[in-house]
Amino acid sequence: VAAKGEINLQNKPANGASPNPNTGAPLKEINFYTVFSHPAPAEDPTPSASGVTPSVAVKRNSDGTITLTWTGILDSADTLNGVFSAVTGSSPLTLQAAGFARFYRAH
Repeated sequence: VAAKGEINLQNKPANGASPNPNTGAPLKEINFYTVFSHPAPAEDPTPSASGVTPSVAVKRNSDGTITLTWTGILDSADTLNGVFSAVTGSSPLTLQAAGFARFYRAH
């Protein structure tokens, strides 16, 4: 979180800004930052809007093909920063493992 304003070093906003030790004027900063962390982080329990948690699983088969299994909508692109478009077909999808690179994402 980034903000602009006065700083209270005692964490008591009702007391106003702490005095600058050099000038006695209210302690003001152009920018200051706060980092929040949780002592026991956990997965977000909020369900997705569609009710489906997207996922992608990749399996290399003994015949050299690759099987993609997914939930949600699967997109693909030629490059990581490329334009992604929806994959036609349904899960699972078996692909040849040779010849080109492809990037996938589920949402």
